[in-house]
Amino acid sequence: MNRLKFLIFLLLVAMLSACATTTSLPIAAYSPESTGAPRAASFNVIVTATPMTERRRPSVYNEIQPVQIDLQPSFFAVIEQDLTAILAEHLNGSEDGVLIRATVRDGTVYQLRNPAENLPFVGLATVNRNRLIVANVEILFEVERNGIVENTFPFEHTVEVRGSMATLDLMAESVATAIEALRDEGWPRIESEFLERYIEAAQ
Repeated sequence: MNRLKFLIFLLLVAMLSACATTTSLPIAAYSPESTGAPRAASFNVIVTATPMTERRRPSVYNEIQPVQIDLQPSFFAVIEQDLTAILAEHLNGSEDGVLIRATVRDGTVYQLRNPAENLPFVGLATVNRNRLIVANVEILFEVERNGIVENTFPFEHTVEVRGSMATLDLMAESVATAIEALRDEGWPRIESEFLERYIEAAQ
């Protein structure tokens, strides 16, 4: 049975690899809540993480090469746009005084294997159904004044959502759901733990 599962998975990987791997990410632009008068500071958002296509980790055997998909816009592009929107809402872009630099250092989206797949018959029936999708992002915030970094704030957040990686469209929907979870759970932390504390101290 395990050998049959392995052969079927190889066939699925080959079929997905042979198909077009570019698909649209169904997600709207992020609009942070208004915070009143923005603080006097400029900002810069940088992505230094290695270019990544949202990847599907192997469902059956870890040694199988992950299936890669190219989302438009990409996961990192959405994160960069979200951060730009957040900082633009809180800061007025003034060139005098404080510069806030946000560097996206890493980020991943992947699925976790369901332990039930190890059971005979159950494995093939449950593969790619209601999978646990994990998204993680790491960002370094720096508060700079006159070319000197005065403070840093390392930020990392992980979310878990339910989704499917069975098709390209379902992969895109799962990544979009994970990003929405980051927006709901992670971005408020940036506002409360970094902007409201660090920027006030820098003024």
